[in-house]
Amino acid sequence: MSYLLHPYQKQNNYFALFEGWIMLICNLIRYTYKYKLETKEWSKSFEIVKHEIIENIKLLKEESLQRKYFLEGNWLGDGGLIYKARTTLILGILCALELYLKEKDNRYEIDARIKDMVKNNIKSLWFWGESAFPLFLNIIHFLEKVDESQLSKNLLDTLMLVILEKNGNKNTSSITIPNPYYSSTDVLEAILVDDKKIEFFSFKGSSYILDSLIEMEVRRGDREILEKNWRRITYIQLKSFKPPSTEDIFLWRCEEGENHSEFPKITQSWSELNKEAKSSKGIPEIYWAYEDLLRFFLIVYPHRINKYIVRVLEKKK
Repeated sequence: MSYLLHPYQKQNNYFALFEGWIMLICNLIRYTYKYKLETKEWSKSFEIVKHEIIENIKLLKEESLQRKYFLEGNWLGDGGLIYKARTTLILGILCALELYLKEKDNRYEIDARIKDMVKNNIKSLWFWGESAFPLFLNIIHFLEKVDESQLSKNLLDTLMLVILEKNGNKNTSSITIPNPYYSSTDVLEAILVDDKKIEFFSFKGSSYILDSLIEMEVRRGDREILEKNWRRITYIQLKSFKPPSTEDIFLWRCEEGENHSEFPKITQSWSELNKEAKSSKGIPEIYWAYEDLLRFFLIVYPHRINKYIVRVLEKKK
């Protein structure tokens, strides 16, 4: 992996380095579970890779703090949606870092510069598709941690309403929210270069993140938004991927598994929703074992998002 990532290291491309080391640690986690290796056989390698992940994010943080804007090269070719996508990526990963450091050491003081960066650039965030959700999730949790609850609520509510509007059954336009298998690069190419690259109409009536958004609203006691929009919610299929083995969630591409979908109940009691959203039932043990890496994992593997991973992150928020 060091050999493969060397060209990115020469260019100080810390985000690419972060992605590479995340992919390695995911394969390592899966391998150790699949073949039931003893901790002593892999722990040193694991810690080395984990160190590289955190150090590269820290370097990205320092580089970002030295800049007033997130432009790369000539602004004529790097503004608009490209700028918004980069801003969303940077803020999402830096918020994940601050939350990680705080969770590792409660004495750690959240960097006020990151708080200012998020607040100053919040209008530049872009929800290009459901693959952006892990980034928004980190930003929401970060804002809650720094006592900006109204901003975090606005973001959460906006995500919910955007999914209902764009992927709902009453949307007659061709603009929908792509599922988490499509990256920002895919969406940008479809918008700016080839509008046939993505069949946007295929996402109508379904979502991979709506169940997580519903549970997040429930855990925050926001009953009003759900009651007001429940009829719209019931027209959208809640989709998820279930791998053949729990450790296969860490595969980038899983050849086997089950694509599961179901509609929300037409009538739903608040107490039942509340009980389910706060339950640990059904959460695989492997999620708890590597909970400190889940934020970073989802940034690189957004197509592996599910409500159980979000529950783990919300319980330790």
